[in-house]
Amino acid sequence: MPITYTIVGARDSRIEELLRGTDHVSSTTWISDLNSLVQAEGAQPDIVLIDVRGQHRLPSTLLKRKHPSINVILIASAMDTALMLEAMRAGVNECIAEPLAQAEVSAAVNRLLGQRAMAAAGAVFAFVGAKGGVGTTTMAVNVATSLATLSAGRAVLLDLHQVYGDAAVFLGASARFSIGDAVENL
Repeated sequence: MPITYTIVGARDSRIEELLRGTDHVSSTTWISDLNSLVQAEGAQPDIVLIDVRGQHRLPSTLLKRKHPSINVILIASAMDTALMLEAMRAGVNECIAEPLAQAEVSAAVNRLLGQRAMAAAGAVFAFVGAKGGVGTTTMAVNVATSLATLSAGRAVLLDLHQVYGDAAVFLGASARFSIGDAVENL
C-alpha cells in the first residue's frame, strides 16, 4: 500500500532511509514550516512526521484541528514527559525518540496503517423520543439486538439518557462504567 509522507523539519537523509525501509513509501516531501501544510486545501499526505529533535516544544500550529484524519508521528531527541503530554494534546498519534531504529519506525507506521484500515464506519442509528413513555428505548434495544444477531459485525448500543437510561434494564445487564466515566477519563 503506497503511502505519502510529509516531513516537517530540517532535511535528514537518515529519516528518508528509515521511511524507505518500511516498504510503504510512494512519495516523501520536506517542508520547513507546518503552517504551509495546515493552510493547504488540496490533497493531504497520509502521514506527517514532525521532527522536533533539538527543540523542546512542538510547533504552535495544530494540524489535527483542520485535518483530523492525518496521522502524525513525532520524532524527538528524548521522551520528555512534558513534550509527550503536549504531543498527546495536539493529536500526535505516535512518538519516536532517538536513537532512531528501523524497527521502531516500521512499527509506528504499521500501527497507523492498521488504524486507518479499521476506520471504516458502520451505519449509525439515533432514536430520540419526544417525551418519556413513547417507546424509544424499546425500539433502540430491539434494533440493536436485531443488528447484533443478523450482521457479521458488532453492534453498539449507547443509552445517553444520564438519569433514567433503561437500555441496560431491557437487556438484563448491569454496567460497570457509564458515559460519565468515559468523559471523565478521556
